Amino acid sequence: MSKKEYLWCVQLRKSHLKGALQDTYTADVLTNGESAHNEDIARTLSNKGIGNYNTILAILNARDKEVREVLARGRAFADTNIQLFPRVTGVWTDGMKKAGDANKLTFDLRLLKALKDTLALIEVKNCGKKRELAYLVNIENCEDTENIIAGGYVRLTGKGLKIDETDDEQGVFLVDADGAERKITRLGINQPSEIMCRLPTDIASGEYLFVVRTRYNHGQRALQTIRSVQYYKRVPIASLG
Repeated sequence: MSKKEYLWCVQLRKSHLKGALQDTYTADVLTNGESAHNEDIARTLSNKGIGNYNTILAILNARDKEVREVLARGRAFADTNIQLFPRVTGVWTDGMKKAGDANKLTFDLRLLKALKDTLALIEVKNCGKKRELAYLVNIENCEDTENIIAGGYVRLTGKGLKIDETDDEQGVFLVDADGAERKITRLGINQPSEIMCRLPTDIASGEYLFVVRTRYNHGQRALQTIRSVQYYKRVPIASLG
């Protein structure tokens, strides 16, 4: 068995698949913050001494453009991780000269050996079942509201949590023991059922209350008054100092 070098944390939700057995669940992977982009890869490679950040980023972006060109010409493309195959979905008839509105252009993806081998190095840990009420998970180590550190990522799940980030009154707020508030400005996921946020790096050690303020109204016209949802207890957060 391969030695595990990486960790994925999953949260279970009730399975609603037809024919599913009672008390069975499907798993959602708790992604560790925002998606990585070329800028992140270029920064990592530059820090490893492989080259200048701007040069690496330019090469990565140029590579992406050439890959799009290859795919647009109807060719398959493969790197060391994945292979992409062009595909057109939908039904055709003999008389059709070109794709219609019911036909969609897309790509099939196949994992290649290098990425398959990487999957063997990943351990998957169960972080528990999703709850109906607000629920905090520290995705850095999959602990439920424990060992949270300033600058770390925290996931808050519940109902009707989505925030309009252009509205200053809405947001995720940390409230300390004295009642002082601080708004968290870095959100990785902002959906009705979950918010992923990154804590400030300069926050002092202490116990904080997580409060979500929103006007979200389940797809209807926004609420006129702010609705507040908070975690049921204060959460200890450790500073980086």
